[in-house]
Amino acid sequence: MLATLALAALIYFCLDYVISDDTDSLSRVTIMDFYREEPVDVLFIGTSHSMYAVDSVRLTETLNQSVYNLSTFGPDYVKLYYLLKEAIRVKDIDTVFVELSLARLGSSGVDEFATFIISDYMKSIPNRAALIITGVDDSNYVNGFFRLRRNFKVIPTFSEIKWLIGKKRAEQYTQFIGIPQYMGRGEWYGHDSNDGTTNYHYAEGFLAKEIIPRETKYLTKIMNLCKRKGIKPVLYVMPYSIPYLTQFKDYDQIMATIRKLAEDHSTAFIDLNLVRDEYLHFDIENFRDFDHLNTEAGKQLADFFVEYMRKPDYDWFYDSIREKYPSDLVQGVGYWKSFVTDEGVFEKSTEASGTITEMLLKIEPLSFSNIDTNIVLTELKRDEETDIRTDVRTFTALGREGSFSIFSVPYDPATRVYYRIEVFKAGTDELLFETESFFGERSKDE
Repeated sequence: MLATLALAALIYFCLDYVISDDTDSLSRVTIMDFYREEPVDVLFIGTSHSMYAVDSVRLTETLNQSVYNLSTFGPDYVKLYYLLKEAIRVKDIDTVFVELSLARLGSSGVDEFATFIISDYMKSIPNRAALIITGVDDSNYVNGFFRLRRNFKVIPTFSEIKWLIGKKRAEQYTQFIGIPQYMGRGEWYGHDSNDGTTNYHYAEGFLAKEIIPRETKYLTKIMNLCKRKGIKPVLYVMPYSIPYLTQFKDYDQIMATIRKLAEDHSTAFIDLNLVRDEYLHFDIENFRDFDHLNTEAGKQLADFFVEYMRKPDYDWFYDSIREKYPSDLVQGVGYWKSFVTDEGVFEKSTEASGTITEMLLKIEPLSFSNIDTNIVLTELKRDEETDIRTDVRTFTALGREGSFSIFSVPYDPATRVYYRIEVFKAGTDELLFETESFFGERSKDE
């Protein structure tokens, strides 16, 4: 019986090796390299916000301590809890920095992909099993425990198998040497600077109203786990761009909830969006998109972390987002979504709290969703008597991805402002669509 089970396991692992292609998996490199790193004194765990911007190499060199960045894509606090359990199992860690992702804390959905890319590389069977059972829908347990089941689509040809085996035998796969963008110690390269060509993405419509109880539960378990193991936990919020911050109806209220949770568990909490400008300041060009810092900004962030760790009780921070940004821009929330089709423009708008002076305007040409486009937005002055409209100014897109663009436009709830929307095929002068529309005098979503 044991011999049969051993043979079945051998066949399974051989098939998995020649079929499951994880040679481009960033999470595999991050997690497997962590097992090899000795020792690890300071650990960062979080989402892609930290993965691309926490410069663990620079921190290690400056602090004279071994720092590792074990952040990965999209984990909620269930996943981070079991990832931390696994990290503590194999390393004697002094301090753990836990990123507080506002998107994860406010999301009730279960991201099974984020579970798989962590559990696939856990060496501890109990921790791996616990993560899969907790982080995967019960109808999908088989895919969680057996990666081959997820990856097997068609029988590969001999040449495909030979190619994959060759990639898995290379130093890039076995020793993590020469991997593009990988800097070591879990740090990934995320662009030097925004030169105007970096794409932005838009975290559309995340208006955090409350922290999901499940996430609070596991965040609490993380803090308690650290305390039991004699590890100092530090909760931190990564810097966000102002356009991203405008999406929150009351950012300070959300932070107050998190701050109280940290205080209740005697845990340090730092909000990097509240650092005083003389110590750390980021503009839109410091971001690779609306909510991820680029690599150059990551170096500045690392230098601040060093200063903070040396003097944690110093007055580094403003008390609130309103104190740091007196402008009404971040005290309310509002954005328009404008869907452009060959029948015209269909608009939807959020409710806004507070008094705001600017709106984010997302223009998405649905009729051309299969190609990349360049969108030009021009403000028009309208003569009320003749209805003749003349150009006032053209707006530069804050960000674009694929077939939509994001603009920041002046906002007055009592004023109707007219715009011309032109949709061009990206990189050409070919005009695909042109129309005029207005924004303002907002009503309920249609």
